[in-house]
Amino acid sequence: MVNPLTVNTGLIVPLTGADVDLWGEDDLNPNFVAIDGLFCGVQTVSVSNVPVTLTSAAGLSPTPSAGPTQAQNRVLKFTGTLTADVTVTLPTPGMWVIDNQTVAGAFVLKFQGVTPTQVVAVPPGEVCEIYNDGANVRFVGLGRVGSLEFWGGITALPRWVTECTVKPFLLCDSTATYNFSDYPALSAIYLGKFGGNGITTFGVQDLRGRMPLAYDGTGTRITAALCGVNGQTMGASGGIAGTTMVRSDLPNQVVAISISDPGHAHGYTQNSPFGASGSGAGINGASAPGTTSTATTGITANFNLNGGVTQTVQNNLPPAQVAGIWVVKT
Repeated sequence: MVNPLTVNTGLIVPLTGADVDLWGEDDLNPNFVAIDGLFCGVQTVSVSNVPVTLTSAAGLSPTPSAGPTQAQNRVLKFTGTLTADVTVTLPTPGMWVIDNQTVAGAFVLKFQGVTPTQVVAVPPGEVCEIYNDGANVRFVGLGRVGSLEFWGGITALPRWVTECTVKPFLLCDSTATYNFSDYPALSAIYLGKFGGNGITTFGVQDLRGRMPLAYDGTGTRITAALCGVNGQTMGASGGIAGTTMVRSDLPNQVVAISISDPGHAHGYTQNSPFGASGSGAGINGASAPGTTSTATTGITANFNLNGGVTQTVQNNLPPAQVAGIWVVKT
């Protein structure tokens, strides 16, 4: 007698009265092996240039369907248009993949345990994994604590973050301090590097309108002497969008200029009414050339290298675009 198979993974479902005295060998043991593989199996597949379709249980025609109860499904897909915040209670401990395909608008989809100690809201349009220990629902694999992410297109933390009992991300705006007790993992890394007293409270980076710099382990690339920022001091910041400078801020420049005024004379003709030679008193109409005294124009040139008017230079910002916000994983 051929027994039916479960529709998703092909586990054997023994028919009543089937496999007399062979139920363990034919049904139970194969199911245990399959379940063991589903949880912990490792399969190596060698590929080259041919498409591969993985093998499945003999006789299985999978038709992905729901398990016996809602909570007994690995994947929970949510659809519909939210007209209010919706809270989903997970009745059992476990782990689930949440596919949030709701049209959320201003509302959020939240998850809690039977004892709602920690509650999370999941991002709309995304697939994420959560776990529930009965009281605390938390994200799985959302990112490394302390890692920075750039979120495009928004100016503030979305509600799916702010509605979590413990925010999975904090906005890098340095406008608040946080308690060590609320974020123990992040506080152990940050201490007082970005604000707070470093003992019971801590702050985060202020990356509003700024780009983060990697720690300068060389001690020579980002220095206070060259740019005003010590690249080996966590939390050091600097840089300005533009600079207004006066002439004294600029280095002197040697300029060689030569102006020559050699002087010149103006010629004229002198008509003498009296004889210039002989003893007579007769009029002599002879003429003699002459010149004026040598004269210059009085031209001078003055150069003041330390003078000049105040001027605004071009801005210091390379081509850029305002695109979103920086957040840090808690």
